Amino acid sequence: NPLNPNAYNNRASIYTQLEDLDAALQDYNSAIELEPEYATYYGNRASNYRNQGDIDAALQDYDTAIQLEPENAFHYASRATSYISIGEMEEALQDFNTAIRIEPLNPSYYNNRFLVNKELGNIDAALNDITTTIELDANSYPNAFFSRALLYSDKEEYELALPDISQYIDLNPDNPGAFEMRGIILINSGDYESAISDFDYMIDELMPSGKLFPTAFVNRGVAYYYLTDYEQALADFDRVIDVVPNQLLAIFNRGLTYLRMGNLESAYQDYEKGIQIHFEDSPYPDTDIIAIAITDINNAIEEEPENGDLYLFRGYLYHIQGETELAEGDWDMVEELGTTFLPDIEVLRS
Repeated sequence: NPLNPNAYNNRASIYTQLEDLDAALQDYNSAIELEPEYATYYGNRASNYRNQGDIDAALQDYDTAIQLEPENAFHYASRATSYISIGEMEEALQDFNTAIRIEPLNPSYYNNRFLVNKELGNIDAALNDITTTIELDANSYPNAFFSRALLYSDKEEYELALPDISQYIDLNPDNPGAFEMRGIILINSGDYESAISDFDYMIDELMPSGKLFPTAFVNRGVAYYYLTDYEQALADFDRVIDVVPNQLLAIFNRGLTYLRMGNLESAYQDYEKGIQIHFEDSPYPDTDIIAIAITDINNAIEEEPENGDLYLFRGYLYHIQGETELAEGDWDMVEELGTTFLPDIEVLRS
């Protein structure tokens, strides 16, 4: 029946499954021409436009669908997805808020709003959303446990992160990244032996033969370091550096280990090596690299004043130069802001 709009809509859906988006678009156009007040057709055409990368056209169709059906939560959630694709997070947040007002028991809306809130830096709101997702339908969203564990870790609430990542591991026992994450959480919780067990299992059971996961060895080395098993720590750091000579995590943590062992010469060599790697594109000669590196880090800190890694690097540089008070000041900032390198600040201070 050439006058049946639903027939065009259904054929467009088949064209979409066949990835013939141009043909689908023509059928959606025909459906809308025959029944211009039916919101679903605009929503479907909007999805087609989005798949074709025409976000402006998609947003226009979602606007029309919402005008026709202002209490349809799906239209708002779909428009939010288009806003996300162009980085319009505030608009996406407002649409998910509306979708949730209309359908407060739909877990997918909370899960998607969690992603938006996290991107916007609304950590507490993101935590509430991912918790609601779990409460409404944990079985359909097993990754929510991983996501919530990450949030708790970012908030340094490791006692809450640990059960979530363990729950995720129960559901995904072959995921090496989950074991690595739990190992890091255990390190931050002070349970170094359990952390080593997780890294052992990841390395021995889950890593493909012949493939190296550098951060697994680095983090296991950090756990050995905190247990004062410096030889084992060095062995892990050395293994990474032998394969990936420019791996900064391994180099700086090996430097810390040498420092703890009293091998100052090797410690300083690792610091300097790491600094040179970090600034390997510097046009200045090696003799000037520390002074130039400090200038570069000063500029970087002006742009990212909350980046603890930058203060850690600068503290190393000041330490090498013998500028103890300046180094101490930077390491105070590291303790306040945190860093990805898990340094033993007390050892540096000594």
